[in-house]
Amino acid sequence: MADIRIEKKHKPIWPWIIGLAFLVLIVWGLFEGFNSKRMQNTVAVTAPTDNEAFQRTQSDSVKNQGKEDALEPVASFVDFATASSGKPVETVNSGYTAQGLNKLADALEASSEVENVKTDSVENSLVKIRNTAGFIEENPGSTAYLDSVSTAFHVAANTLEQLKAEGATSADEGLKKLHRTADKVKTSAPALEQKRAVKNFFAESAQALQVFASNVDNTNTNRED
Repeated sequence: MADIRIEKKHKPIWPWIIGLAFLVLIVWGLFEGFNSKRMQNTVAVTAPTDNEAFQRTQSDSVKNQGKEDALEPVASFVDFATASSGKPVETVNSGYTAQGLNKLADALEASSEVENVKTDSVENSLVKIRNTAGFIEENPGSTAYLDSVSTAFHVAANTLEQLKAEGATSADEGLKKLHRTADKVKTSAPALEQKRAVKNFFAESAQALQVFASNVDNTNTNRED
């Protein structure tokens, strides 16, 4: 009787290969999906931070620009005093004096507002200076205003000293000199000396206010750095 050989059939391997490949695709898909969500979360967290930094920068720029605009009266007064520095003393008259007082009052007011030194004393001083300018404009041919001008100059010097005391300006030099210059504006003094004193007072006040404006600019620059 002949032996019958039975051969076992080998199962094909390719289904396993396909299954393994399919499993790899599933794992890769899950990994990519997780990575994508993580990137989105990172962007979502980072974006507001960048936006906040941008907003802070814009806010600082606006504030700095606001201070520069607020100090425009100071620049106007400095230009006024500088423009008249090269003119003869004889050109100093009641109109020039009244204009200078008004511009000086505006510059002092702007300086006090920028550094928030807005006191009743400062307010009263500004009123006195502007009232003196108004009196001169109403009485252009009179010399009686000279004593009032001297008083207004002392008031302006005191206001500058108050700004310094409050930390708004460091213009130490020249502030005491302002009072000595103001004393020279009086009816008993020779006409040319009076005119020269008026002109010098505006120049000295402009120098002190210019130092103040420069300090504000330097403060803004340091904050930006």
